[in-house]
Amino acid sequence: MALGVDTADTLTGINWSKFHAWKKAWPTFAGRYFGGAGVDLYQEGEFKYAYTSTQETLTYAFAIQGAQGGGSYKGQTYYSTEGTLGYSYGNNDATLTCENVAAALTDNELKLPSGGLVVVYLDVEKNDDLKSAYWAGWANTVHTYGVTLNGTTLRPFVPGIYCPYWTSSTGAMLPATCVQTVFDNAYKYWTNSNVRCRGLWTNEPVAKAFCTAGANVSSYWSQFGTSKQTLQSGTVDVPLLLWQYAESGICTSYYHVSDFAGGQRLDLDGSDSTSAETYMFTING
Repeated sequence: MALGVDTADTLTGINWSKFHAWKKAWPTFAGRYFGGAGVDLYQEGEFKYAYTSTQETLTYAFAIQGAQGGGSYKGQTYYSTEGTLGYSYGNNDATLTCENVAAALTDNELKLPSGGLVVVYLDVEKNDDLKSAYWAGWANTVHTYGVTLNGTTLRPFVPGIYCPYWTSSTGAMLPATCVQTVFDNAYKYWTNSNVRCRGLWTNEPVAKAFCTAGANVSSYWSQFGTSKQTLQSGTVDVPLLLWQYAESGICTSYYHVSDFAGGQRLDLDGSDSTSAETYMFTING
């Protein structure tokens, strides 16, 4: 299973040697925020720094948009707004996030994968109430945002969702109720928008054993069920691409693993055999 990290801090602020001394391994991919409130946004040069500092092992990167919200850090105001106003919030937030991601491409810090498409993840936290209006505006804008590289305009971004998973009545873990409601209903109300979600990333569950340096969670991937989304054209699977199996806050504050990630605010992620890296940027080292 590939080892990855994500953080609300800049990658230049991470002591990668301390991380390696704890984990006895370098991560191969990293996620960073390119939009949202309450987080440190991507700064030019940090991916190249991480690439060099991990002995050129950290070679993939993915983009996250944190919650917005008119003064509400968790995004409740924007995410839960219905109608055309909610759609406008989603459109505006996605535009700003995609502009920041595009800058990393045009600055040649990141480059597109061979498949040409990268997933940009919307951060939906435990208490957020994502509505179809916001999602439709956000997802459609991500799908249609144009980036000009070498004289050619591309539309390389596709939308994904980071969210909690819950144990369903069948025993399988599936996305939070608000996300599944969006999957079931967005196509009905926003018929002219591309509302398809191309990938999921979960932050559940996190067990104390997963917070240890030697944790291997490959065998636990079988607990996740298959998510489905209804579109105008029919029902499609929405793959789980990433699992944030160890969050620094939970590991340090709840489970009291004081040396987690070398004492740094890094979360641990895995991709198992999901091909998640094929939908990530490559770092231009």
